[in-house]
Amino acid sequence: MGPFLCFAVAAALGGVAEFQSPPDELDLFLKEGKVTTLGSAHADRSPWAISWGKAGDRLMYAVFSSARPEQSLEIPVRTASRSVTQPDGSLKPEIVTTQLVLKNGVRLRLPFRVQLIEVTADKLRTSSRHVSLADFEAYLKSHPTDYSLDEFLTFQEARNRKRTK
Repeated sequence: MGPFLCFAVAAALGGVAEFQSPPDELDLFLKEGKVTTLGSAHADRSPWAISWGKAGDRLMYAVFSSARPEQSLEIPVRTASRSVTQPDGSLKPEIVTTQLVLKNGVRLRLPFRVQLIEVTADKLRTSSRHVSLADFEAYLKSHPTDYSLDEFLTFQEARNRKRTK
């Protein structure tokens, strides 16, 4: 069973414990995490979005999502937060929970061990590769022609080749 099929079956059955982040990573994300979503449409008018979570200088997850040109895109990452009053009286947003919501209604708490995820109109894919926040931010700054998991992995491989020369 491939990693995608294993993940999909585990998610459908609710047995996702092996995909959950270690408690210390989840605590770090809940205390210091920031969630950002960027989206637009490709030249063919197909909508896309990338939602990512970071804590400090760590990329906790990146979710690439897209739909066909004739479809609307429902961004699969949902975040609930609250404002916490600081000692100086200012308010600081604090993440309560962030979830990946699949089309079948399954909700998976983010982040989890799989860092790179892609949700399209008809499939869910993951990559076992772990990447740095710096590499991910460099990808975003490069203004790629296709915002997808494959495009990001290609970009990251090329960046790694340049580093080893």
